[in-house]
Amino acid sequence: MMIVNNGNRRDLTHDLILPTLLFATLGGMVWAIRGCSGFGAMKGCIFAGVTWGTAWWFIARDPIGPQSRRYSSAGIILALAAGIGISGGRGWMQWPGFFAGHIQLNQKEFADINPAYGFLWMFIAGMPWAGLGACVLAWTGSQRPVPPWQWVLRIGCGLGMGYFLSGYLFPKYPEIFLPFIPSSTLSTMIWKPTRICGGSWETTNLR
Repeated sequence: MMIVNNGNRRDLTHDLILPTLLFATLGGMVWAIRGCSGFGAMKGCIFAGVTWGTAWWFIARDPIGPQSRRYSSAGIILALAAGIGISGGRGWMQWPGFFAGHIQLNQKEFADINPAYGFLWMFIAGMPWAGLGACVLAWTGSQRPVPPWQWVLRIGCGLGMGYFLSGYLFPKYPEIFLPFIPSSTLSTMIWKPTRICGGSWETTNLR
């Protein structure tokens, strides 16, 4: 019985605890290299994705013989780099002010909020950041062949929903997404879409 327990403890250490510490350390390292100001949200997150993907592949891959783990393909490196990189293309610096108890409305105007929103929105932002990488990672271990039309459908659903949210709902109902902006200010703002997806609000000059 003692041997079984030692084996279980060894498996738990090598299969969960040590890999978790490795990924946490690598995440902190690559974010430190990226820096607080960063070199572009997506570029910095691609760097993290490549590092995590390489570590995953190194741990999961059997050096010789048939692979014993489902997710051991070298394509994992590309999958995590693409998934984490694309999901990282957002304005990360909008949330740190939440921890100080305020939200910035414009260059010189702030509104008081509960600092707990900082933790909430970091969690909300972090879940899809890792989640999209996990979704793309799952595609590398499919147990059955996926025809091209299904790939097009999968990717199209994601892009289509993103375009719907950013290109229709956000400009159509800005008061839901921008609750602290006065209605008088919203009435002077126009939505300028970008060439690919999304856009930005700009205040018109009414004088």
